Amino acid sequence: MKPNTAQLVRGALQRSAWLLVILVAGVATFNWQRQQDGPLYTASASVILSPTDLAAAVAGSGYVDPDRVDDTEGALAESPELYEWASRRAGGALGSGSELRSATSVTPTAVRA
Repeated sequence: MKPNTAQLVRGALQRSAWLLVILVAGVATFNWQRQQDGPLYTASASVILSPTDLAAAVAGSGYVDPDRVDDTEGALAESPELYEWASRRAGGALGSGSELRSATSVTPTAVRA
């Protein structure tokens, strides 16, 4: 009696069961390891924004309160519009503005000349 296709497939799977188990375990281990590695990319940047009037700077009379500079930088960095703009500019590749904001941290640092 000649075996049918289903019997042939079942026999092949039985003979290669250990190979399939090792393959599945290897894929699962690889995926678990990649999850443990954490983010693939992180970055940091320092940005200095100055509210100095260009005309006053050229004329040499332009005192800028350093606390005001820090407040301006912090307000701009925490602005929801900034994250929405960045999301639109990236074509949504970075996620929505709120997703981008939650994945970003802003830490003010005092830079004095």
